[in-house]
Order: sequence, then C-alpha cells, then structure tokens
Amino acid sequence: MPNIIKDKNGTHPQVFKRVDRSDTKITPIQINKTFTATSGSTSDNHLALYANYVGSIPEINPFTNEAYFFNSNLDSAFRKNPDNDSYAFNIYYSINHLFYKYKNDAYKNHGLMTPLDKSTKILYQSASVFSVPQTQMGLTIKPGSFIYSGSFNLHSDTYENIIDSGIVTSSFPGDEIFYEGFNEYFDTSRITKYVTSSNVIFTNGVTTSNGDKKSIGYSAYFSGSGYMETTEYDAYFDRDHDYALSFYLYSGSNTSTVNELIIGKVKNNVSEQYPFKIELSGSNQLVFSISGKESLKNQITSSAFVSSSWTHVVCQKTGSTMEMYINSSLHNSVTSNTLLSLEKLNNFKTSSAAINNTDPIKFGSYQENNSSSPENTRFHGYLDEVRIYNKALTQSHINSLADRTEGGTLLQTNRVGNAFHNNGLFVVTSPDYRYENALSYAYSASYKSTINVFEFATLCKVEQGDFNLTTNYSALKDDNQTYLSHMTSSTFEPYLTTIGLYNQYAELLAIGKLANPVKNRNNIDMNFLVRVDLDQDQFASIEDDNEFD
Repeated sequence: MPNIIKDKNGTHPQVFKRVDRSDTKITPIQINKTFTATSGSTSDNHLALYANYVGSIPEINPFTNEAYFFNSNLDSAFRKNPDNDSYAFNIYYSINHLFYKYKNDAYKNHGLMTPLDKSTKILYQSASVFSVPQTQMGLTIKPGSFIYSGSFNLHSDTYENIIDSGIVTSSFPGDEIFYEGFNEYFDTSRITKYVTSSNVIFTNGVTTSNGDKKSIGYSAYFSGSGYMETTEYDAYFDRDHDYALSFYLYSGSNTSTVNELIIGKVKNNVSEQYPFKIELSGSNQLVFSISGKESLKNQITSSAFVSSSWTHVVCQKTGSTMEMYINSSLHNSVTSNTLLSLEKLNNFKTSSAAINNTDPIKFGSYQENNSSSPENTRFHGYLDEVRIYNKALTQSHINSLADRTEGGTLLQTNRVGNAFHNNGLFVVTSPDYRYENALSYAYSASYKSTINVFEFATLCKVEQGDFNLTTNYSALKDDNQTYLSHMTSSTFEPYLTTIGLYNQYAELLAIGKLANPVKNRNNIDMNFLVRVDLDQDQFASIEDDNEFD
C-alpha cells in the first residue's frame, strides 16, 4: 500500500510519506542574544531608576499620590523616577528586601547564594538601577555579559558583582582580617559586629583630595564619650606573627596630659600586656606602642601631628620592628629584642614576656562610663576606613591604602554593585559619590539574554521503492506532461536533492537541501536525519497542533 496523504484538494502522489512520531525528537538548546540600550532612548523599554534610603518610609497621600512633606528640592530620596513615576525610596526598599536584607538566607534571598569571598552584596545609601524588560530578558541574563560604557567602564562577573575596570587592584594588600568603613551606618540597624557601640555619631567620611573633594561614605565621630569594641576578627597578635593596622584620622585637639585611645587591643589604660595600642598625645602626636610588661614596652611617636585634615596612618609590626607611616611616608620605626620571636629571645637569654591577650579591640575609649577609662583618655575626633591585616604591608600596599584621590583606591575594591542576572536587574551602588547617579550620564549598556531554541530532529526513512518519481522537467516529453519512456522503467533510479517537511494539510513547513545529490537505489533502504531549529512559539505550535505529521 503506497504512502499517500489526503486533503481537501485530493490525493497526493507517492512523493509524500508520513513521518512516524517515534522518529522525531525535540532537544532544547540555549543560545544568547545581545541587546543594547542607550541613555535617553524611549524605544527600547529599559528602565533607568534611582534608589535612595530614607530613615522611615513616608505616608503617601491617597488623593495626590504624593508623599506627605514631599519636597524634591530638599530631599532627593523622595524624588520620583521619570521613567515610571516611582519614588526613589520605594525602589530602594524593594531591591533591599529582594536581594540585600536576606543575602545570607537562601529561603528569603532572591539572588544567587554566592561565596562570601567572591561577592560583595551591600546596598549603600543610594543606587542606580538598570531594569531589563521581560520581553528582552528571555530565561535569564547570561552571567558576566552586562557591559556599561560611559562615565565609567563597568561589567558584571559570574558572582553577581559589577566591576569597575578602571580601578586597578594589583597593589591592594588583600586578606584583611578586619574592616570597618562605617559606610552602612546611615542605617544604624546594620551595626551588628560590636559588643558595645554607643555615643558614636556617624557622619561624612573621608574626603577626596582632588576633583569635587566630597566625602566618601561615612565615618565615626567620637566626641569624648563614644566607645566601640569588637571580637569579630581572626588573627595572631603575638611576637611570632606580623600584623598591620591602617586607618584614616581627623582629630580634634587633645590638650590634656593623658593620651587619648584611638584603637587598642587592650583592657584598660593601666594594662601592661597588649599587642598594639594607638593613641593621640596631648601634643597631638600619634603614639604606637606594644608591651609585654612595663619594662618591656616599645613605643614610637610621630612628628608634630596635623589634626586639621584627614590623615592616613599605618602602624605595623614586621619581625622585631615597629613602623609608623603617615600619608604613606615612614615617620618612625624601632627595632627591639622585645619583639623578637620566643625562640630568638631564649637564645638571647632575654625575658620572654608575651604581648598577646584575650581582650577585644576597642575604638575611642577603653570602656564606657568606667573608672578604668577616665574621661581624659577618650578620643575626640573622626575615624574611618579601619583595616587590620595579619601581615606586614609593603610600600606599594600603603600607597594604595593612602590614595584618596577622586577615583582612587581608598575603598580597596573595584566592586561597585551587583548584577542580578536571573531578575534582569543591574544595581550600581557604592559609598563613592561618583556612582550616585550613574544612569543620569550619557551611557550605552549591553547584555546577552538567554533563550531556548528547540532542535526538531526528524528521521526520514526512504525504503526500497519509495520516491521513485522525479519532478525534473528534463524527464518530460515535449508535451511537458508525459515522462520519457526510460523514466518509467523499473531500473530508473532518480537522485534525491531536497527533503521537505509538510503538515497534515500538505503545507510546506521546512525544506532541506542535500549537500550533494544522492542516488535513490531500488535495492536498499536509506535514512536521512533532518534537523530544524524552532523558537519558543514554533515549539509550542508543534506541541499543540502536531504540525510535523
């Protein structure tokens, strides 16, 4: 029985043959498509949104849809986004709830759970949000495909970071065991690492030394009563290990005869055993000391200390040497047997008093409202960008830490936001004021969406005797209707050049051309594998209508 297809137009000849459904296979394949958006465009449907923190969410007037006490000229946090008329604070709290507030909770976080050492997810006081429309996002955004070109050159990586490629990280010390930049404390509910934190005011941070000379994030102001302490660090502060402290200082004037505590791993002002204590003297000089006991105390002092501007300080122990750097210049150093390793001390038959202790690290005061912390030992001034390392720093490291030029390495990171690829959101956020309105400048952005393409594979079987006709006009007689006599003999073997796939209505859906004509021999069976790529809609049509039949 020949294979035939019947439709409204009648019966078709044997050049058609049904494809058994078991001889078909559909395989999904993911491909990427590049999209580009430019600033000011109204045709690509991308949204450029501002996000700003407010201390408390204002009430919205239901009649005007405006925030009560709203004044766009006074507070940018209450401004509306021109692209969709949303409030900046609403955008802030939305992305905070989705991606940042529960970043370490897999059940509540909508972003990826990325390794803590590979990803930084902190939503600072403001952010610029680039939103991709669903129609151009596909299944997801390909990780690492986001590129921003404009005032900055930004790109995403596979760990959901947005990277500023203009920031060179080769001189970063890295591996800090403690960091506090106070940059999240516009929201004091985020202060979590301190056993005690009181009477400290969080205000404008280190200013850049050139450009707009604005503050980078926040700093901590100690007014003579502030106090902070923490045990959240993991380091060896002893004679056998090197360590370094880096910070920025903006001091008031200490006019007392007693040193004010800036930073110390020490219990109180009379303790004799500690790995480091950094103080401000009554003559406004920095004092860095390490002590095993009073008779084994080593101390270095800076030259006259200028207190009227932000100053970068590094105090470190390297081997048996103490060093103090101010604004990247070595100001003082001392080498002492007190700091030698225990082995060397024994060889020298020198006392082996230890310098390590179990005390927390304290900032600004020894202890709040306690007789062991007299009032005149409490620091008056600003502290910012505190870092502690379990190694000694090189000159290159110190130069990098001390760089507070605009666009410099003060923050010690090139991560300036996050790319939430599965959600089609790119969030640029940083304490650096230059990124505050990143999407308000001229820019172009590109990304690659990920979509499914379905490969429809059909096994077309040509059995003996099948497809023994030809549609070539050269096979016809002069009447253009009758085949030449040798074309109708049993030995005639036409060549196959084209395979077409039709639906049940004999409508051509796909056509494939063979690379070379293949002789259709009468004595063997032949199989041809035809592959067709389909998009989502075409695939759905096949599933619903069984088109290829």
